[in-house]
Amino acid sequence: GSVVLGGEDVQMLLGEQLRSMRERLESARGMFPGGDDGKMISCVEARLLICLQHITDVCEQVADGAEFVEDMLRKQLISAVGRELTSADFTAYARFHSRRLFRAEFAPRAFCYSVRRTEQHSPEGHISIEERGADGSMSEPIMTIASHAVPGGGAAPMRMEVNASTSVTFGGDRYLHGWLRHSFSGEAGAEAFLAAQARQFSSFIMLVGTIKSATEFEAKYGVIVKDKDDMRIPLDLNTIPTPKEFRSAIESLSPEQQAFARGFRGMQLASTLFAVLVVQIKPQLERLLRLPPESLTKEIRLTQDLSELFIKYQIPADLLTSGAVGESGIGPAGGA
Repeated sequence: GSVVLGGEDVQMLLGEQLRSMRERLESARGMFPGGDDGKMISCVEARLLICLQHITDVCEQVADGAEFVEDMLRKQLISAVGRELTSADFTAYARFHSRRLFRAEFAPRAFCYSVRRTEQHSPEGHISIEERGADGSMSEPIMTIASHAVPGGGAAPMRMEVNASTSVTFGGDRYLHGWLRHSFSGEAGAEAFLAAQARQFSSFIMLVGTIKSATEFEAKYGVIVKDKDDMRIPLDLNTIPTPKEFRSAIESLSPEQQAFARGFRGMQLASTLFAVLVVQIKPQLERLLRLPPESLTKEIRLTQDLSELFIKYQIPADLLTSGAVGESGIGPAGGA
């Protein structure tokens, strides 16, 4: 037969519950005095306590039953898949199905990019955002949905303020990434970090900051990666409430507090678009010193000496700038 109780059985159980409750209430009437004799604990309080205790018992039994069913289903799922799953397993599951659901041009791709002048040049190094699981597994680049804007595609140049009196305008390839990160409650989250590696006799500048507007990049930190440097910069990722959670959280606040919370959330949202800017050194040195393009590509010693003069000794660029070609056409009139 069926393991589920029928309607008649349920009615019998409810009837027995009602009969036993009436019996207990009647027994309390005989054990405690009436409510009009001035006693602190009377029959009314005793019967109320019996009803509250019965409600508590019913709630506990309902919770125990639901927990038993959930535990049974959990054990069945673990038995079906072979082991207990973690957020890393769910990430691998989502990655596997993304390859089947998305077309190649829209599929999530690894956040790992080579730093090179053109496709015909060897890479100066590469940057990536990687994630290492809490179980100590090897780190892997995160998978993101990316949009690529090529130079000259109609996008306006971006600007970066170096200090209060100096700003820099830049262009180049731009990538916009979206990352869906999986985590389970009560589980130690995976560690994410920004990685940058440079090859021998190669160098580039990496700036980390946020996007303030469609045409403005705000740099927070910067570093020169050169000569086989291998950097790992931990990323402190914080989760802000969703719009629904935010509205629910400020619902009971005063209008002034709600206005402040909205303003503070707006500031948080304005700084959540993390950005990485990579500036190649050799092309900028050639422009700064007025040298023909790719003049420093094979000049390893000269490039290192120039970098040392600029970085260590802060030599003004005017002292090293190449002059105009002389009338004889043999070479530059000024030294470089």
